Amino acid sequence: MRVHPSFRNIGMSKIVEVSENARLRAPEFESRTGQPFIYFQRGEVGYPVAPFIADGLQEAIQKGWTKYPKSGGESFYKQAVIQDLAHRGVENIQPENVLATCGGQEGLQLVFSYFRGKTCAGFTPCWGCMFDNIFPYTETNFIPVPLRAADGWSIDFELVEKALPSADTFYFNNPHNPTGRVFPRADVERLCGLCAKYGVLLVCDEAYRDLVFTGEYSTPIADERFQNIVAVTTFSKAFAATGFRIGYTVCRRAELIDYLTRGEYTQTAGVPTPIQYAFAKAMGSPACAAWTKDYKAEMRARARAMADHLDPRLKAHAPEGAFYCFINLAPDGTPEQDLLSHEKGMVERLMNSGIAVVPGSAFGRSCAGYARLSFSTLPVNLIEQGVARFNKVVLGEL
Repeated sequence: MRVHPSFRNIGMSKIVEVSENARLRAPEFESRTGQPFIYFQRGEVGYPVAPFIADGLQEAIQKGWTKYPKSGGESFYKQAVIQDLAHRGVENIQPENVLATCGGQEGLQLVFSYFRGKTCAGFTPCWGCMFDNIFPYTETNFIPVPLRAADGWSIDFELVEKALPSADTFYFNNPHNPTGRVFPRADVERLCGLCAKYGVLLVCDEAYRDLVFTGEYSTPIADERFQNIVAVTTFSKAFAATGFRIGYTVCRRAELIDYLTRGEYTQTAGVPTPIQYAFAKAMGSPACAAWTKDYKAEMRARARAMADHLDPRLKAHAPEGAFYCFINLAPDGTPEQDLLSHEKGMVERLMNSGIAVVPGSAFGRSCAGYARLSFSTLPVNLIEQGVARFNKVVLGEL
């Protein structure tokens, strides 16, 4: 049976692999030590979903919004998105500029399917699912543009400008997974300008836009000078609603949204109508602001618990947004050829000590020797306990 390379090259997410390994090994560790197993590996949200979403689902069923969805998104959903964007400073968006998607991942898959076989530049570390799933499936050639770790994961614009002449798209994730970086407005504007200069579509992955703890967040789609921008958004993180699989994609070029709509209809026939209704109601709910304030306060406390308890010798960059810290596990001076083996050994040592992390190599070859820690699933007390144990293992004190 002949299998197309776009399917053959898709891999299992490293995050899923680690999670499955942890699930199998956690009971033995907890039985043997009497200590909790610490799950630092997933960007799942350990927080109750917003209750007004359940109210919206019930109302959708009562009103009969249970039929086939309209291709591209129902008008009430698109209008809710447009109003929400306006509150965020994104003006002059019309329904034909919006596409409802099954989460942010489908939005990204559609955009890169439109550019199938083309070349994408993007920052590394880079979200692992791009390497494992999106890029192989869409046959995308990737040009890595490494961020500067020693400078708080800042952008090297000389490397950006070297990559852009060969690229069709640029993948830009902000707030950034896995480093927790929130890129400053000036850098975002400069990146927009460079992409426009070279005729490159800037693909903005905005999954964590509502989880900014420090720094100044700005969305490129708000700048009407630039038409070569597509913003991909999900409500998974914003409403602690990862299982609902709903988001949207926005572009000021209506013809691009039209093509993506055809692809979206072909592969899923649309986001389920009751879910669109519930999230349209959620965006405009009077309870939304108070719920979001409490949710962000909890996530900010978790971020602070992780940052404050990491040993200073690890030189970790405190998370400014999203759910993550990206930490170097290798001692200074470790030869480059030894980083991958050191990372593998350290990740296994951590697993044996009841801590699951994602190896840095999952986020790009140049990231071998690092690990990503997520604080999104755990309460503050378990984060503090887990970080204390993590410090001892990595520093050789356990």
